[in-house]
Amino acid sequence: MGTFDEKDANGTCEEIVAEQIQTRTEYAALESQVTKSRREDQTAGYLSAVLFPPAALAIDQQSDAKKVLDEKQTRLDELVVLFRLKGCPQDSQPPLEKPEQ
Repeated sequence: MGTFDEKDANGTCEEIVAEQIQTRTEYAALESQVTKSRREDQTAGYLSAVLFPPAALAIDQQSDAKKVLDEKQTRLDELVVLFRLKGCPQDSQPPLEKPEQ
């Protein structure tokens, strides 16, 4: 089954769906944190540019969180492919869009 590990290859359709739901939930929560931090960083950027340049040091680039988001998105993509390769019934596939926050 391509580059999937043994756990993936032996997993059931129900396990794939459960992991998709869990991963999407984690993705949404992390994305919410990154968005909140981005707003705070924009404020700090404005303050550093206009009022107090050392405030730029307070800007958090969220590189670790963004890396985890990328990893979760990659895993979601893998799960969709695995779901299709296993011939799982399409009516059990969770929606592909990101969950509402």
